[in-house]
Amino acid sequence: MGADAGEHGGVERPWSTRLEQAAARSGVGVRSRAVYESVRARAVKAARETLEQAGPGPQDVDVRVTTHTTSWTIPGLDADLVGRLGLRPDVERVGRATAACPGGGHALVQATRALRGRPGRRALVVAGGHLSTLYRLCPELPTMHDVLYGGLFKDSAGAAVVSAVEETDAGDLVVENVREPALPNSSRA
Repeated sequence: MGADAGEHGGVERPWSTRLEQAAARSGVGVRSRAVYESVRARAVKAARETLEQAGPGPQDVDVRVTTHTTSWTIPGLDADLVGRLGLRPDVERVGRATAACPGGGHALVQATRALRGRPGRRALVVAGGHLSTLYRLCPELPTMHDVLYGGLFKDSAGAAVVSAVEETDAGDLVVENVREPALPNSSRA
């Protein structure tokens, strides 16, 4: 399912659930469970593909950092990925549930911090979001809000392997330091 960008080339914005199905779900618990299951399925797929491309096996992951934007499910993705990916039971877990849009950046910062001073260790960073349920609630009469958010966001997941290494190859992204400063007045509503 998706939307086409039009004359400038097709861009698909996949949604996990048809609009009619999302609108028919009633109750926070029902919607939250459906959202989490969708995020989890996409996150597991992204993590598996990333591990296959990057080379380390699931048993080689020392730290797992997760973030997902839509679901208050606890335990969340950080715990759920252990069994679904075959990670070691002693893998360090950092869960950044509901960190919203900057969650992926925060997760990369946490992975970098977790590996600092630990050469040879690896972190798996997994981020996911399922926004179609939140922003597509009225199939008969979409609001401008529904239209704008439907065009901007999609249901998705991504993953990355972060390694603490002494030497790098040309073209490697190297992180030497991380910061998460609070912007002045950023907590005001």
